[in-house]
This record gives sequence, structure tokens and C-alpha cells, in this order.
Amino acid sequence: MVRKTISFEEAVEREELRQRFIDQFSKPFYVQEVRYEANQVDGMAMMLALPHYLTNFYVPGTAGSILVLPNSFPGKHGNLDDFSSSLQDHEYFHARDYFFRPAHSITPAWTLILLYITNNMSLKLKGLQSLTKKYLNTEIRACENQIRNFKKRNCSEDYMNHIMDLRDYQLDQKSDFDKGLGALIPYTK
Repeated sequence: MVRKTISFEEAVEREELRQRFIDQFSKPFYVQEVRYEANQVDGMAMMLALPHYLTNFYVPGTAGSILVLPNSFPGKHGNLDDFSSSLQDHEYFHARDYFFRPAHSITPAWTLILLYITNNMSLKLKGLQSLTKKYLNTEIRACENQIRNFKKRNCSEDYMNHIMDLRDYQLDQKSDFDKGLGALIPYTK
């Protein structure tokens, strides 16, 4: 039986088609699964790369998962190429880091801890500053990978501006941390 190709527009309109739409994307070997999560687990997030639990212990070679959240349809994604950029150029980038370079990445579990700690206490501890810089470097590198790949996609101008603004915001935060200023404040545009 031949399965009908699901378009991005169909996935936006009909939630029950979203997993079939996502399944149409090729998946690299360092990603175990890409699945649609119908519950929005984070107010702003569109997708999340979730490492294998061993990645938290810096064990390389363990494939993780990608969660695609309701905010992806359409969210900041104005078209298929915007969606593809988020999935393939940003989240797959994180998944590759988790697989090959777990010690150089910061996982979502650490990210949540950092957001709480940096917004509720002083960042005088060098370990927290180091983790925060690692988080920002991880996100900056993923955004820069997307920006490098814009030329091979037909991304919307709004989406490209959003990613460049996000990268610049994270660069500013990193600069503030390098100067010993500020707390880690989530991007909310």
C-alpha cells in the first residue's frame, strides 16, 4: 500500500497527521526516534533534543530522541523549510553533539537546573558559570549551524530573522557572563 505524503500545511491543520509528517524526514543514526508530543512541555519550545540518559554521565555513542512540540505547527515555522531548519539543522546538531561529544554539550536536564539556579541565586560559583557558558555555547553553535544552512533552504525572512536574533541574544548573554553580570534569562521573542 502506498502512503500519501503529508504536507506541512496538512500537519498544521490536522494534529493526527503530525507524526506521519515527521516520519517522512530521514533520521541520522545518532537519533533513535523523532516523535510528536501533543502536550506542550515548555511554553516557547518548538522542539527538544533529548539525549540518552547515559549522555548525562558523558558516555559517547548513545542515540537520543527529538520531541516535536505543538508550537512547531506553525509556531515560528512559516513553511516546510523553516520546520526542516529547526529539525535538521538545529535539533539534529544537538543530537550529534550528544552522541559524539557529550562532555562538550549540556543536556536539557542541566539546562532546567541552570535556569532555576541562575535566576534564584548568585552566580559566584565558578562551576555554575562554566555550565552556563557551556549551555550558551551549545545553543549559539546550533543557531550558527542553522544560519550556515539557510542558503540551502527556502526559509521565510521572519524565521531567519528570529534565528539570527536568538543567536545574537545568546551572544549578549554570554558576554554578560564573561563580565560577571546577569542571570540566564530565556529568550521570549
